[in-house]
Amino acid sequence: MKKVVSILGDPYHPHEPLVQFIQTILKQLPQKTYWKDSGIEELGKELGDKPDLVILSKENRLSLGDVVKNMWLTKELDHALENYVAEGGNLLALHSGLSCYPETSRYHQLLKGRFVHHPKQTQVTYQLTDGTSFSFYDEHYFTQVKQEETEIFLRSFSIYGESLAAWRHSYGKGKVLCYTPAHSLAGMLEDMNQRTLIENILWFFESK
Repeated sequence: MKKVVSILGDPYHPHEPLVQFIQTILKQLPQKTYWKDSGIEELGKELGDKPDLVILSKENRLSLGDVVKNMWLTKELDHALENYVAEGGNLLALHSGLSCYPETSRYHQLLKGRFVHHPKQTQVTYQLTDGTSFSFYDEHYFTQVKQEETEIFLRSFSIYGESLAAWRHSYGKGKVLCYTPAHSLAGMLEDMNQRTLIENILWFFESK
């Protein structure tokens, strides 16, 4: 049984569609899972319980406005997240889980990349390293990634340009996966998007 903890939703990304998406994904894993959808007020305790996977799809702002005054990532939680992964935990930073986190934070160091901006929603094509691609209407996340320190496995293309859409790497004894699709429930549930995310979640549970 794999224990999974999620922290989902923010001012721009409603909680319920994310719950539906994660539920759909976890049901398709070959491993049995115990899933707890939690909140940031419980995150420190959840990390201390050493779950098999933490899914974070929540930007750093608690409300719209100045990120510095409204951020939830305290120094204590920042250290706790890094320690969790370094000691063997698995972290999935999904979509807005890459947004508005300070470049000076340990969390940013964990991810080895960040969300920079996105234009208005448009048709986005996502391409895997083997050339397989899938497309849907989405926020095209433009990212900044330390490419030499991670494995890029998904790129994105739209009328606005090209970006890096997903990457993964080991960190200490643990693993980190950053995955930028998708903003809408329709995009989340697109078949190839689901399959791609599932395949990479399974990477977490391979021998380290």
